[in-house]
Amino acid sequence: MSHTPGPWAVVGGPSKYNQVYAEGAKTSETSAFLTGWITPANAHLIAAAPLLLEAAEELANAIEKQLAMTGKGITPSPRVAAALESARTAINAAKGNQQ
Repeated sequence: MSHTPGPWAVVGGPSKYNQVYAEGAKTSETSAFLTGWITPANAHLIAAAPLLLEAAEELANAIEKQLAMTGKGITPSPRVAAALESARTAINAAKGNQQ
């Protein structure tokens, strides 16, 4: 599954009617991929999804690479392991790979 590449942008105002567009799309076009009665807070969260996915992937990959570099027999702290598992779960969910 492939999502619309980011960045995404919110078009709308303080009302609850907002639209989420891929960056560069004009409001007069019919290229909005999410439109309707969406609160501004939710619209901005949705628009941030591509950036959040990219950040989660970068962090998870960096943690895994660092752990691999520390040598065999080294295990991450429970907090790091839980954070890595949460990141991978979120990444899989975002990509439609529910497990």
